Amino acid sequence: MSQGLATPFLATTTPTTTVYTSGSGTYTTPNNVQFLIVEVLGGGGGGGGAASANASQVGTGAGGGAGGYAQLLITSPATSYSYAVGAGGTAGASGANDGGTGGTTTFGASLQATGGAGGAGGVATGTTSGLALRGGLGGVGSNGTFNCNGAPGLNSLNIIGVVYGGSGGSPLYGGGGSALAGAIGAGSAGTNYGAGGAGATANNGNQAGGAGSGGLIVITEYYNVLGVSSNLNLPLTVDQGGTGRTSATAYGVICGGTTSTGAQQSIASVGTSGQVLTSNGAGALPTFQANAASTGAAKAWVNFNGTGTVAINTSFNVTSITDNNTGDYTINFTTAFSSANYAVSGTSADTAGSRVFFAYAGNNGSGSYFYVAPTTTAVRIATTTFAGLFADSSIVGVACFGNQ
Repeated sequence: MSQGLATPFLATTTPTTTVYTSGSGTYTTPNNVQFLIVEVLGGGGGGGGAASANASQVGTGAGGGAGGYAQLLITSPATSYSYAVGAGGTAGASGANDGGTGGTTTFGASLQATGGAGGAGGVATGTTSGLALRGGLGGVGSNGTFNCNGAPGLNSLNIIGVVYGGSGGSPLYGGGGSALAGAIGAGSAGTNYGAGGAGATANNGNQAGGAGSGGLIVITEYYNVLGVSSNLNLPLTVDQGGTGRTSATAYGVICGGTTSTGAQQSIASVGTSGQVLTSNGAGALPTFQANAASTGAAKAWVNFNGTGTVAINTSFNVTSITDNNTGDYTINFTTAFSSANYAVSGTSADTAGSRVFFAYAGNNGSGSYFYVAPTTTAVRIATTTFAGLFADSSIVGVACFGNQ
């Protein structure tokens, strides 16, 4: 139905069509419609009549023009629109009488298509003469997304007594009246919608032209993706695919509510880094709580070779290891603990023999231990033989537990 205009949207239900072929009134946009394509076609012009007083005279009438055409894409339809369908132009009365102009078709405040002009009536001329009369001009479409003029009616022709009436202009939705060629008779009417009537041919008596056909309005209705009206009151409710809320907490979480609290509820707190959203059972909103798994996990750990040049095998949250002395190392953290009250666990071994692991301890260089308090950024550890002698270890594992 739609010519010259793409439909740049998706329809989830089959489009419907409303057609007006006469009269005027108010069109009401159906529920849930999101887009409209409206086509208007003006009425066709009437064909001209023809005059002839006797057998020595002939007359030929010109064809009426087709109605103009316009098409409009409406992306935000109003609730209703006024409309009027242009009538077909009247046939040129018997004799040298012009056909009537077709009526203008309108939709809403501005979309319109004027009717085609009537064809000229043919005056009587001698059979030895020649005469051509111009067909009616086509109507004009305006204020649409796509507009075009209607086809003009064809000229009539008298070639030394051989007469040809003018055919009516043909529009998108109709066929112009077909004229007589070399024969005598009344003009035929335009068919379907917006078509011009044909001009008459006369000899030894007057003939009437053909009437133009009335205009047309075609409205194709495309429905909303959500199946709800595009003219919605905001905020959208849950049944319309929304939340029913006009605002939300930045980074907040929205949960389902109850009849008393509303269909949607917002959790007041957005929590802190590392917390998880935890269910509090039916009848209560969830809350952000500390991650139990995260709380018990090591916040820093390392596996390294403490012999020769210290080398880290693998680690987490450990920047480096300082080799202080024989069997004496400092573990340096990438991210500090929130306090120095964290726990340290470790183990050590060497191919030369078993080792003993000590936390918060250092080698004073004379073979004696001394206590080294942990800090938020580092912890000092020591490894010895079972005999209590400081010794480097080829495998040392350290894990630290606490808050950061």
